[in-house]
Amino acid sequence: MMGTSASSKGPGSGSPLVPPWADSSPDKPIPPNPQTMGFIGIGLALTILIERLATGPLGRWEYAEAIPVLPILDIGVAPLLQWILLPPLAAWVVRRQLT
Repeated sequence: MMGTSASSKGPGSGSPLVPPWADSSPDKPIPPNPQTMGFIGIGLALTILIERLATGPLGRWEYAEAIPVLPILDIGVAPLLQWILLPPLAAWVVRRQLT
């Protein structure tokens, strides 16, 4: 039965394959943890680097006048929001599927 849904004990089993946040209520927010924060931080740093290089010295693209740009970083708001919003949203969706 290994590998079938009948062999999976799911959340609450204490299994190392089930993330700890899956054992709590799916309606509660996911508490920040070092792995999630590290993932978001590295993603933000790489996004800033790539956007700065691509719109600056590499000249790969430029922002249209209608695109909101952060003046301090001189990069678009959308790429930053993707890394701030999507990883926690993906974790929440996965958590709801596991519970």
